[in-house]
Amino acid sequence: QVTDWNPDATGGAVKAIAVNNSLVYAGGLFTSIGSDARMRIAAIDSITGLATSWNPGINSIVNAIAVAGSKIYAGGSFTNAGGLTRNYAAAIDASTGAVTSWDPASDGIVHCIIVSGNNAYFGGDFTSFGGVSRNHIAAVDVTSDMVTSWNPDISSSVSAINVSDNIVYIGGYFSLAGGESRNNIAAIDKTTGIVTSWNPSASSTVLSIKSSE
Repeated sequence: QVTDWNPDATGGAVKAIAVNNSLVYAGGLFTSIGSDARMRIAAIDSITGLATSWNPGINSIVNAIAVAGSKIYAGGSFTNAGGLTRNYAAAIDASTGAVTSWDPASDGIVHCIIVSGNNAYFGGDFTSFGGVSRNHIAAVDVTSDMVTSWNPDISSSVSAINVSDNIVYIGGYFSLAGGESRNNIAAIDKTTGIVTSWNPSASSTVLSIKSSE
């Protein structure tokens, strides 16, 4: 049964949701939540469905949101977040809504983000992230905001990421992962960045991945 919780996002689709305690963070194309203007990203009370005062404002589509302690990572096709230049990825203070000083200057759209342990994993169309060469996937230390040495090297776009135990599962539109033939789906060692032998070989683009514990 559908509950009466109804944030009423208007102006465009919601493309990403992340839940943190009593808040639901949403991102997408929308321009309002209920009667409150919220440009493509918002924090919504999980009980009332009302937008909170948290209001970073982003100038284009938000594809992905992930919670990392006191900050919210956002990724998408935007170039400005909170009035600051941020190409395709940004970190936002979870309390104040202020965009942090972290600026990875991605050179391509970010499609997905997941936080696991001390790392945030970003996937997308980029070949440079955080000032270093990273083909379509990168791991960022959530404490230091530095890109780690983990570097699987994917041949084309990554659209989905999930983590289970010590494996990072990725999906998208690619034919190589770590130099190995992998059609659109692959499993990567979370520690070494080496592609495992797991090889389902999907015949077309993979847009979503969920592991079963």
